Amino acid sequence: MTWRGRTTKVRPRESNRPAASRAGLSKDIAKPIGAICSGALMLEHLGEEGAAEFIIRAIEKNVADGILPVDSGGTARTAEIGARVAKSVQTL
Repeated sequence: MTWRGRTTKVRPRESNRPAASRAGLSKDIAKPIGAICSGALMLEHLGEEGAAEFIIRAIEKNVADGILPVDSGGTARTAEIGARVAKSVQTL
């Protein structure tokens, strides 16, 4: 996927419960950033560029602060990443 002139590997996809379990969802180590980016892309498509920008800036801030999922070298769990991104959106 190319977005804003950059290539990214985020591609959330549907999954069934057993596959989700194998992917780490039941362990709270899934990566929610891809799903959050998809929401921002949807907002942008719907003409809500400002809202999309807040979300992307919040993600970028958290990644810059080292808030990364376990399988990407960080220590943050899924719920923590989602909560931090939500908090960052509110404070931008």
